[in-house]
Amino acid sequence: MPITLGQNCPTVPADDSLSSALIEAMADGFSVLDASGCHLRVNEALCAMTGFDRSALVGRGPPHPYWPPEEMPRIAKAFEDMEAGGSGPYELIFMRKDGTRFPVRVNPASIERGGVLNYFATVTDLTEQKRREAEVADLQKLVETMMEGGDLATWDWHLVDGWARVSDSYFTLLGYAPGEWDVSYETWAERVHPDDIGEADQNMQALISDEVRLYEAEHRMRAADGSWRWMHARGYVTERTADGKPARVTGTQQNIDAVRSQQDQLRQLQSMEVLGQLTGGIAHDFNNLLSILRANVDLLSMDLEGDARELVDELSEALDRATELPRSLLRHARRAPSQREPVVVESFLNASRHVLRTALSSGIRLEVARGTGLAAIEVDPGALQSALLNLVINARDALARGGTIRVGCRRESVDEAEAGAQGVAPGSYVVLSVEDDGPGMTPDVLARATEPLFTTKSDEDGTGLGLPMVDRVAREAGGFLRLHSAPGEGTTAELRFPAVVQSDLPREHRPPGRTRVLRGTERVLVVDDEGSLARATQRGLRSLGYAVSIATDPRRALMTLQDESIDVLITDIAMPFTIDGLELATRARAQRAEMPVLFITGFASQKRETRARELGPILWKPFTLEALSRALRALLDRDLDARRRA
Repeated sequence: MPITLGQNCPTVPADDSLSSALIEAMADGFSVLDASGCHLRVNEALCAMTGFDRSALVGRGPPHPYWPPEEMPRIAKAFEDMEAGGSGPYELIFMRKDGTRFPVRVNPASIERGGVLNYFATVTDLTEQKRREAEVADLQKLVETMMEGGDLATWDWHLVDGWARVSDSYFTLLGYAPGEWDVSYETWAERVHPDDIGEADQNMQALISDEVRLYEAEHRMRAADGSWRWMHARGYVTERTADGKPARVTGTQQNIDAVRSQQDQLRQLQSMEVLGQLTGGIAHDFNNLLSILRANVDLLSMDLEGDARELVDELSEALDRATELPRSLLRHARRAPSQREPVVVESFLNASRHVLRTALSSGIRLEVARGTGLAAIEVDPGALQSALLNLVINARDALARGGTIRVGCRRESVDEAEAGAQGVAPGSYVVLSVEDDGPGMTPDVLARATEPLFTTKSDEDGTGLGLPMVDRVAREAGGFLRLHSAPGEGTTAELRFPAVVQSDLPREHRPPGRTRVLRGTERVLVVDDEGSLARATQRGLRSLGYAVSIATDPRRALMTLQDESIDVLITDIAMPFTIDGLELATRARAQRAEMPVLFITGFASQKRETRARELGPILWKPFTLEALSRALRALLDRDLDARRRA
């Protein structure tokens, strides 16, 4: 019916008492309108709902005072729909007398009596319902947000009717837009990894057949970018048919990529722990063997000249390289002791060329600077070589199609601002750099490059421990690692160490020339369960003028120590007896409180190393006769000075 605005309404008929009572008893609003839209009757509920008196509504034509101006197009459309036979209901917005708007549901109907068409309608205030719906929507949005934040999705599968529905996060977990594909068993199965679908389907069938109460499976699903993401799915039977068979399964699905990655990293760390335990024993035995060879080679080198001396020098160089093997294993297992000493950069780079080249593949060229005239640095030499090798290997891996790696060195000053930012002391630094012309790193990768366990390499090629180890080597030496990289510009890694002026170096660290041995005449007791090493050490020290006794059993050593003519005890820490080197030193000190003790070992746990240092210095195997003579002389001279002051 067309709405004619502003017209006069006909006379309102008298109320029937029964119908009036029923209309007034209604909780919803009620109105009767003629064909032109004029109110013939309204109940008290409609008046209370809108705030208008009957006199403001009855007998008045459209527009009615509770119709907001902005809602008129929708109200007119509703009347047109009713005239065309529509029966609603219609959700509209009404206006109270105070101007506030509120939602309503209008249910219209029509009746014709005596050729006169009338309309009547019930009006339900939806304010409270809409408020509850909004609360539910907000709660649902909150739950959805929490699920997305927790990489969690929900799914619901009706077995009887065949339909399935999922939360929006089911799609977004895989990088898709919500609703990007129709959800069904078939579309799920085609996105599960072929290697995982069998077990996942078998577990679901076990749930449906009531063999298990819980469906649980870990499987990979193909993401929008083509990658595979690990999911952990769980589900329960939530509805059954009349005969008790499963009719509906509901559950959750969680992205566990990060969890799986952490599990893999934990397994790697556990493997490293096992490696550390194995290499501890290997290092002890291997270092004993190397110590025997080293002691005898040092003795030979003292008596030979000419070609024979050159042969022994080559053997000595090979022993130096072999010495680094157990240290490298322990270092990568994070069990290597720190042995900082001055390192002349020129000599270090020259000695490293061969080792670095062996790490490269064909198609990669290596350029190593000579480092002439550079200062020395104070660092663990083996750790420095491992760090430099690690940087070269990283550069090699970046040059998949070949290229050039440049190992450079230079002197550079670090000012107070940079030193403060890096937590180091300002001053002169030696910079060792490894540069490649590979693809470079993106800013986000560069920002995380030294983060432990972060790697862009495959599981087979990377552990994420390389650059953190390199950074640790620099930090332990008072320096720092700096990385420069950008996509398409390659990568430069710079190790910066505080410089030590060569004129300030101990004489034994100044190139060229060999270190001189220091002699003595004191009586020494050497204790080591490896008899060959004890005898080789005895021969070396005797050649320097010392009077040396040996023992391969700590109990026999205790008997020898009762002779007060023994001036110093040299003992291995780890020995396969009820009394080890630490206990031997403790008992020796109980007999003679002033007894100097020098520990020798190829491997010791941090706890045992700490206990040993409380009793005396440690010399790590394999050691040269020169290093042994220096350590022994320093210990004896320090003890002599202490006794003189006493």
